[in-house]
Amino acid sequence: MERQVLPPTSDPAPGLPAPPPPGPSTTSPPGPSVPPPPPPPPPPQLQIQIGDDLGRIVHQSGNHAVEVTRKRKREPKRAPQIPNARTISAGATGSVPGYLPAATGNVRRTVNLDRLLSAHVSESTRKTYDAAFNQFAAFCNRRSVNCLPAIPDTVAEYVAHLFTIKKSFRTVTVYLAGIHNRHREADVKPPTDHDLVVRALQGYRRLAAPRPDTRQPVTLQILRRLKHNLRRIGISPFEQSLLWAVFTVLYFGFLRIGEVTSPRENRYDPQHTLMREDLTDCGNQVVVRLKITKTDQTGQGCTVALAATGRSVCPVQAYRKYLAHAQFMLPAGRSPLFVHQDGRFLTRRSVEASLHRLLEGHPDQHRINTHSFRIGAATTAASNNVPDRLIQRAGRWKSSCYARYIRNEGPVAVNHYHGG
Repeated sequence: MERQVLPPTSDPAPGLPAPPPPGPSTTSPPGPSVPPPPPPPPPPQLQIQIGDDLGRIVHQSGNHAVEVTRKRKREPKRAPQIPNARTISAGATGSVPGYLPAATGNVRRTVNLDRLLSAHVSESTRKTYDAAFNQFAAFCNRRSVNCLPAIPDTVAEYVAHLFTIKKSFRTVTVYLAGIHNRHREADVKPPTDHDLVVRALQGYRRLAAPRPDTRQPVTLQILRRLKHNLRRIGISPFEQSLLWAVFTVLYFGFLRIGEVTSPRENRYDPQHTLMREDLTDCGNQVVVRLKITKTDQTGQGCTVALAATGRSVCPVQAYRKYLAHAQFMLPAGRSPLFVHQDGRFLTRRSVEASLHRLLEGHPDQHRINTHSFRIGAATTAASNNVPDRLIQRAGRWKSSCYARYIRNEGPVAVNHYHGG
């Protein structure tokens, strides 16, 4: 039995040392001795070492160390921030120079990209497509349905509507092309590609009666009548020479009216309008340079030679007579070749109005238009046994569609073909 040492109950006497604090006795008790328990180990120390690729946690306990490694989660490498029409929002690009808002909400495209996308069709084709889509939009508004984006059922019903009002199959294809183009430009899947619309169009083609082309050709006989009537309708010699030069250039050059006239009386496109520098007088012929045509949208250009005939109907004489009147009337600098006396540019509408006025009383007055000069040139050439390949080359046709321009006319004397 251990002996317990009780603490003093009273203060020690003066001069005596204070008693030791309570604790285990230093005297050895009788019997076997019990060793004191070992002190508890100190808590492990954590040392964190962080490198570039991983973090090391070293647990130190005494003389031993346990190293635990863990890989740091890598962040994905970010691609360079390049402005993209698909990813840039309106708020993010408000201060980005060179960017303009596109027509599809808050998506923005670069100016150059908008220019490239707009040039995928020509200006005249775009006007045709816009007019076609406006017709479809009016149809949708009357039925309170969406026109953009349109569902295939709406387009199929529109095809049925066109069939009811007896539109030609060719007109229907132009209308559908306008709908298709507008959806493409809005980055929407065109409904015209749907099987429902395709089958409706196939049925239209089978059931619609083909419309014959009633346009009549301008022959040499009609040209001589036009020249005679120019002196009788009360216009100035300047206007007479202007119209006669246009008529002969259209006929002998197999030209389209849009290749020689301006789109507006006060505006012209130098790439499409016939300019003064585009005609060269080479003595026995006049060479016309066409910068771009309907079948040449890449702008490679071509030249057309108008040979002198030495007869009453001669393109070279008509061109020279017009220049004699217009050399002091044409605007200074670069300008269209064909200009009215008052400075207005010659347009398709003014040529058609003059043509109908000159043909007043003719049985085919309403079946002759500005394209009849091109039809007449092909018809006259075929009547004089000109080879088909030369007719196709002269009219710059890329396919056998030139055959549709040839009318079944009687034989024409060779001297008439040469301007008799």
